[in-house]
Amino acid sequence: MTSFQGSNASTKVPTPQNRLMFQAFEWYVPADQRHWARLSSQCVALRRLGVDLMWIPPGCKASHPQGNGYDIYDLYDLGEFDQKATRPTKWGSKEDLLVLAKRVEECGMGLCWDAVLNHKAAADHTELCMAVEVDPKNRLKEIAAPKEIEAWIGFSFPGRAGKYSSQKYGSKHFSGTDYDAKTGKVAVYRILGEKKAWAKDVATEHGNYDYLMFADLSYEDDEVVNDVKRWIDWIGTELRLKSIRFDAVKHYSSGFLKDLIDHLQSTVGKDWFLVGEYWRNSVKELEAYLETLEYKLSLFDAPLVHSFSDISQEEEGDMTTIFEHTLTKSQPKFSVTLVMNHDTQKSQSLELPIQPWFKPLGYSLILLRSEGYPCLFYGDLYSIQGPHPKEASCNGRLPDLCLARKFFAYGPQHDYFDSPTCIGWTREGTWDRPDGLACIMSNVGSNAGKAKWLKMENLARLKAERKATRKTAKRQEQSLATVVTEAGGAIINATTTVTQGIADLLTSVDLSTNRTTEASEPSQTSIAIVEEDYTPESSEDEPSPPSPPPRLPVRNEKRMYVGINHAGEVWSDIMEGQKGDVTIDSQGYGQFTCVDMTVAVFVRTNAAQRQEFGRL
Repeated sequence: MTSFQGSNASTKVPTPQNRLMFQAFEWYVPADQRHWARLSSQCVALRRLGVDLMWIPPGCKASHPQGNGYDIYDLYDLGEFDQKATRPTKWGSKEDLLVLAKRVEECGMGLCWDAVLNHKAAADHTELCMAVEVDPKNRLKEIAAPKEIEAWIGFSFPGRAGKYSSQKYGSKHFSGTDYDAKTGKVAVYRILGEKKAWAKDVATEHGNYDYLMFADLSYEDDEVVNDVKRWIDWIGTELRLKSIRFDAVKHYSSGFLKDLIDHLQSTVGKDWFLVGEYWRNSVKELEAYLETLEYKLSLFDAPLVHSFSDISQEEEGDMTTIFEHTLTKSQPKFSVTLVMNHDTQKSQSLELPIQPWFKPLGYSLILLRSEGYPCLFYGDLYSIQGPHPKEASCNGRLPDLCLARKFFAYGPQHDYFDSPTCIGWTREGTWDRPDGLACIMSNVGSNAGKAKWLKMENLARLKAERKATRKTAKRQEQSLATVVTEAGGAIINATTTVTQGIADLLTSVDLSTNRTTEASEPSQTSIAIVEEDYTPESSEDEPSPPSPPPRLPVRNEKRMYVGINHAGEVWSDIMEGQKGDVTIDSQGYGQFTCVDMTVAVFVRTNAAQRQEFGRL
């Protein structure tokens, strides 16, 4: 056998384990103040899956006890002070949070904090200020004369009483708000005053997208800037953070964020992993933002999620283009890949539906390839609750895909994106992680095609059931005729009764609606119709039910190269959807297959790590 040719083979540099981020919440996690404890109990299992970074929700005090933290009230209250009708946050107390932080560190993972820096909510009192109403569809257009409004923009944090920070907030610290308590009018108001204007270095949607919600912070004010810098130093030390997710970055000054990153990298966060949420289905905008920030952070690949959503809902969409116009293709080193998050789940502001059959394909595309830093979603790994509950995705096999990343997704990658409905790729492995893998997936039969097939299959099944019922009824009639002949007229009444019962059964099958209806009171007419239907099976008047469609399932095949060092090995599918083994030939190729609308992931059958699969 030829010596191993994978990456790092000549230098013998150890191959680091693949990284995996975990978003440790979904929107409808119960507001029972026990989520920090739940996550603490899962740390060991998550690390076994290969998770190295846990992104937790914004644990600062929200506007009310059930708030998820994006309605942020106080940066410095992590569930420690009695404010906004609660001491703990929705997620738990500060004590529980500190336990979680320690547990994450002990298990060899890092903690990622969700920093909400765009606004503040649930002010402690109102203040009078001058403001001008602007067009919500074009925030650069004033639609009324300036006037004095009464705005909820006074933050004194009385429950905290100056602990950790003495900074209080008022009208000078904000650039906009959405409510005038004087008139009760809800609108977008730009607050007027010295150094007061929308930030210019923000997204240009709606003319200027500085204002998002609540009381909009102004980073033109030095007190705001300095307080946030103090906070990031404080929380980084308090929780031993290794990462920050910056929420809603397109809504506040990119210049401020760049300055903040420079600050934290010189103090507590020299080696932190930083990622921004700039949610826009435009790779050009994401690329421009990365350039503006001088590539000091990564971004979530929103265009990729849009691509997943589109492909999953199209009828046999072109999967060869699935990475076109995505950050993962243009800037893979700065792309955080994902299938779903708390904002894209059903009924949320950025909802992007992804059909359940596509989830295993989507996760394979982000977990098993070399590009991007994949992020696993809590709702897909565990479940989604709330008004639109969902069980864990991927038929419970998502942990196995994570393990495949941890153990096998290493080394040179060979792509086979050569068919619109069936794509694949392989990983050769490395000198110290030699196993490699082969992944093949198909969307043949998806959505409209699948729906049509299911409708035809259902109709054929119902017609076959009706034919079987008629045959049973015919046999019963023949048997009753024999009884009548032998026993005479005494049996006639019983025959009539049974015949009526058979009529009831047959007329209850309603093919037009694909359901069984309640049998009606038998009548002479209904009996006559049933008897007319009772023609011999060989009669030319009896239409035959249509044959089921010939295609299901379709086997999708690709001859793919996995490396000559694997010649002679026997591989099989860890997802267990594709039966049978694949023997790698002397040239390092295997003939791999998958079933319609599935993904198959082949690895060496006797690989030592395969005993881990199906256990988590």
